[in-house]
Amino acid sequence: MDYKANLDTAKVYLATGLTDRAKEYLAKIVDDMPEDQRNAADPVYLKAVALTARLSLEEEDRQKGANYIEKGLAVKPDHADLLFMKALIYWDIQRYDEMFVVLVAFLAAVTADDANQFDYQYAAKPVLRDVVYKLMPEAFDKSDSREALAQVIQSTREKSQSDLI
Repeated sequence: MDYKANLDTAKVYLATGLTDRAKEYLAKIVDDMPEDQRNAADPVYLKAVALTARLSLEEEDRQKGANYIEKGLAVKPDHADLLFMKALIYWDIQRYDEMFVVLVAFLAAVTADDANQFDYQYAAKPVLRDVVYKLMPEAFDKSDSREALAQVIQSTREKSQSDLI
């Protein structure tokens, strides 16, 4: 099966508003791709998982979306789109400490060396601006453990060498 072709078809269906048809093609990738091909070097599988998670969240099925997010993060723990959606779930359930930590990881992921190969939807400048100037300050203000969060920032800054952190 040509998983890349299925992903391209799903993207066309999404662009034309045919969400149900897109979900069918995404499911073929997510469900049928052999385990040995599901790895961090394969952007097709990860994009299909991320799109499926996004569609689940848009349908307000938080649990299903969270399951897909965790499925993808198990393959690539620094996948920016999956981290961003995970942060939004934490925001929605008011777990601000976890949200902040995930957003720091998100910022490191969007500047990682391999970021370009994954066609991240949430790495656009308007999203990054909202993360840095809105979401992170709000999560920090509402968190219970600011000192621990400051340590997370420092540790991540040293590891990632990201200009955003």
